[in-house]
Order: sequence, then structure tokens, then C-alpha cells
Amino acid sequence: MIKIIKIRNFLFLTLSSTLSQFGDRLTHMLLITLIAEISKGKVFTYSQASLTFTLPVLILSPFCGVLVERWEKRKVMFFAHLIQFFLLIFTPILIILLKTYYVIFFSLFLFFLIDLFNNTAKPALLPSLVKKEDLLVANSLDQTFIRIATVLGMVVGGFLIKWVGWQFGFVINAFTHLSAGLFVLGISYYEIKKGFLEKEESLT
Repeated sequence: MIKIIKIRNFLFLTLSSTLSQFGDRLTHMLLITLIAEISKGKVFTYSQASLTFTLPVLILSPFCGVLVERWEKRKVMFFAHLIQFFLLIFTPILIILLKTYYVIFFSLFLFFLIDLFNNTAKPALLPSLVKKEDLLVANSLDQTFIRIATVLGMVVGGFLIKWVGWQFGFVINAFTHLSAGLFVLGISYYEIKKGFLEKEESLT
């Protein structure tokens, strides 16, 4: 287990996915906070808000895997996080300038649409970072960190937003995704290519 964590590319991917998952849960908490401001007890608003993260899956999931398969996974993840960073930075600015909370629905629709590319590219990239015999342990470690990030994002996120306010909550969330993208960028492309070549040689 320690041996796998010491693999630089795997560690960077795991740190990226952990920060990304924490950020996604923080995004949900921000959405809930703003819905409370918008709805003032109208339960239907929560149903409308759920479309921001369900519609992207329904619309893009049939095509996302095909597109990601044609592109370099590392770049897909980096640019996905970079776009999410800018979306999260500009959302509170637009809410303040336009004086409407409804900007968040369009912004988060785009956010979760982009997130679909990241979530598709990541599991496709992982097998190229570790040996085949280590893949099961690597997946288990990765999922463990993701579950921890999920719990922390929901629990800590609520307190964080209450403490700093939803505006700074967006800024903090933006930088979690920027950090996640930078970790992906730190994955060595040379080592990935080397791993693919070694696997091809073992099959011949």
C-alpha cells in the first residue's frame, strides 16, 4: 500500500480527485445555501436545482466516453478543472452584478457538464499509472480518499460557508478545483507513455 502511494503519478492523481470530490461536495452545499435564500420555503426550487447536476448526465453521458477516449486524459482533466475554476470565480460576481441568484442554476449546469469529462477521464487514466497487479489496491486507496473527501466536503463545507459566507465559499471552492487541475498537470506524460509501451511489449 505504501509502495503504491509513493508512485508520484498515482499520488498526484489521487490528490487531484480528492480535492475535486471535496470541491464538488462544497458546490452542493453552496447550491443548498443559495436555494434557501431563493426559495424561502418553496420545496419545488430544490427540484429545479437538481436539474443542474442531473441534466448534464442525461445529455452528455452517451457521448462523453467516446470523446474522452480520443483525447489525452491528463489534458481533459486539467482543462475541466480550469474551466470549473473560472465558473466558480465569476458566479458570485455575476450574482452581485445582475442582482439575481438564478445565475447559479446556469453556472452550475455548466459546472456539472464539465465535471462529467473529468469523472470519465480519471478512471481511464488510472490503469496507466500503476502495474496491473497493483491496480486493485490503487483503486481501493483512491476510493477511500474520495469517500473521506465526500464526508469532509458535506460536513466541513456547511460550517465553512456559514463562517465565510457563500461569496467566499465560491472562491475557496474555485481554488480547490484549480489545485486539483495543477496536480493533474504534475503527472508525468513521459511515464504514462512508458507504461503503455511496457504493457504493449508484455502482450507481444
